[in-house]
Amino acid sequence: MNKYIFILFSFVLLSYGIAIGKYELFPYQFIKMLKNTIAQPEHKNPNWSDTVRLFEYFSPKADVAFVGDSITRAGRWSEFFPSLKVINRGIASDRASDIALRINSVLSAQPSKIFIMVGINDIQTNVTVPKILENYELIINTLMKENIEVVIQSTIQCEVSICGVKVVESVNELNKGLKQLALKSGAKFLSLGDLSDRRGLNLKYTFDGFHLTAEGYIYWVEKIEPLVN
Repeated sequence: MNKYIFILFSFVLLSYGIAIGKYELFPYQFIKMLKNTIAQPEHKNPNWSDTVRLFEYFSPKADVAFVGDSITRAGRWSEFFPSLKVINRGIASDRASDIALRINSVLSAQPSKIFIMVGINDIQTNVTVPKILENYELIINTLMKENIEVVIQSTIQCEVSICGVKVVESVNELNKGLKQLALKSGAKFLSLGDLSDRRGLNLKYTFDGFHLTAEGYIYWVEKIEPLVN
């Protein structure tokens, strides 16, 4: 009798496992997030966990959330758009896989619109463009299932003499893929123009080859303003 129960249990377990993958049943999203973080380089921000905890603990309801890495983190978004309830969900050194892991710290504020820009840290830590896009797609699908309007911004370039031609070319490849992902998922794609120049980031927009000057943020705000309000 026990033998038949074991066989039946094994069959049910196997069937459910197949169904998880085919129909994306619970815990499909968790498994995929976990899989996508395996073999990723160690996070460079030692305060990452504490920052995520603060995001989750202090979650004022927001109209708009800005999500990304240190470039997003340094933006004074609530001052750039004072008429809206805005939260900044940028963390230094974040990659797409990190954002996938901390997606609840974004969802907890119940934003109706999210602007996301990430990717340069992935490329700098040798994450392939297909893997970045896979992680990006996971993020976008999770957000859109919550009926959040998602704006995928083109990844901001780096200055070619600092980061090298290969990194600039990888950013170009990523931005091409992000545009296709937006079409596939129903999200909006916003090109950041000169900040994502195919030749690399202009020196007037950066003070170290990666992070933006005041001119860079002013240009960024002008590009996204029509979609924020």
